[in-house]
Amino acid sequence: MKKLCFIALFALLITTIPLQKAFALSCLEPSPPEVAIHEYDVVVIGTVTKMKDRTFLGKFFGNGYDLGKGAVVEADVSLSFKGYNSNKITFTEDLYWGESQVGTEYLLFLNKDGTSFKSPLCSPTTETAGLDMDRLIETLS
Repeated sequence: MKKLCFIALFALLITTIPLQKAFALSCLEPSPPEVAIHEYDVVVIGTVTKMKDRTFLGKFFGNGYDLGKGAVVEADVSLSFKGYNSNKITFTEDLYWGESQVGTEYLLFLNKDGTSFKSPLCSPTTETAGLDMDRLIETLS
């Protein structure tokens, strides 16, 4: 009887304790830029100028974004290595895992997603600060 009471109490505790959401993401080491340029549709250097959250309700309130969670990022393109030839680009990145910040310049590795662009999870996108830009340009050109 004691055993049954203990099991019932344990089951009651397990089902009534509020749990917090947990997220896990583990990426392999990203490819070096000279390899990654062949793995992505678009490779550019750009400075993030604007970011907007994209949520389920956005579709219904007329902002024109697709359903789903994410961030819409706009950037001024200063140099294009592959797949893009305009001075501005708009792309989406994951709302929880994306790390873009307004005013920061990045080496962006993007994929086409229909008619738009997407920064995939685990892409080798990185800040340009600290990169040897001359070597990078020579390597990717």
